[in-house]
Amino acid sequence: MKHVICKCGWVSFALTKQEAETEIQRFNTWFDNQPYKTREMYGNRRSSLSEYLCLRCGKGDFKPASQEEIAKIWGCTINPVVYEEVVE
Repeated sequence: MKHVICKCGWVSFALTKQEAETEIQRFNTWFDNQPYKTREMYGNRRSSLSEYLCLRCGKGDFKPASQEEIAKIWGCTINPVVYEEVVE
């Protein structure tokens, strides 16, 4: 699992856009087949890429997190975020 850190200092785990889109498609297929009461527990809304952002600040400005940064974090979540590593 790859951890990334947002500019705000929050650590999340990274998925590629393709991995996130696959996850979204699976969830939405399941969600669309649920009764109203179950959909209501998920806020009556389907998943989308717009939810794959930092839960602390709502942005998506990430970089790979070092072990030192992870050890000093202000907080972290188990939510996935989209991060495509830039190869130079």
